Amino acid sequence: MDAKFTRSLGISAVLLVLSASFITGTLKVAQKSSRLIEAKRELAALQQERARLEQEVQYRQSAEFVEKEARNKLNMVKPGEKVLLKPKISGDDLLGAQATQADGLEAKPGFFAPVTARINSWFDKIRDLLLLFQS
Repeated sequence: MDAKFTRSLGISAVLLVLSASFITGTLKVAQKSSRLIEAKRELAALQQERARLEQEVQYRQSAEFVEKEARNKLNMVKPGEKVLLKPKISGDDLLGAQATQADGLEAKPGFFAPVTARINSWFDKIRDLLLLFQS
């Protein structure tokens, strides 16, 4: 009996070692496959980014982009083209912080204060011109 017990104990130990080795190998394969999947996802994302950057480079080398940049940043126009300038209004002007006085009337602060101030300025200029022609 002792020999059978020793033999079965030896076989059990060998099977236990083989099982542990099989489980360890399986876990390593699963870990490597998950890293492989993650690497493939990263590769796909990088390929999409590369394609987007290549399209952007092509666009920036196109005549359309050069013309757009020349118009926007260098204020260039085509021959015979009319340009309309839009005045820049700061945030303080919109709120009426820089309202002026004209003819003893104070412009009320608000959204239309810059317009009122500009109209009053035009009236002042017209009055000055009329005074110039009267003398």
